[in-house]
Amino acid sequence: MALPAPVLEETTYPYLDQSLIEFVLSTPAEQWLRPGERRSLMRRALAGIVPAEVLSRKTKQFAARTPALMLDQHWGEIQGAYSASISGTVGLCG
Repeated sequence: MALPAPVLEETTYPYLDQSLIEFVLSTPAEQWLRPGERRSLMRRALAGIVPAEVLSRKTKQFAARTPALMLDQHWGEIQGAYSASISGTVGLCG
């Protein structure tokens, strides 16, 4: 006899684990919040385990973020070039 689907599923909330919450609440705020140092606590905890070049990266995935940053930085130029095009003159430019 097969059990109904809800009985076979279990919902968990790993970030509500009591040990994790106790650790987070017992860690001084200065350890979590260090201006200019992203993920400081994680990087210090993983020192000696994870290679230094991985820990010192500025972003997790540089290549995925680059196009969005470039669009954001040059949006005025892009919009100006597009609005001067045929598509822009017929109202397809936002």
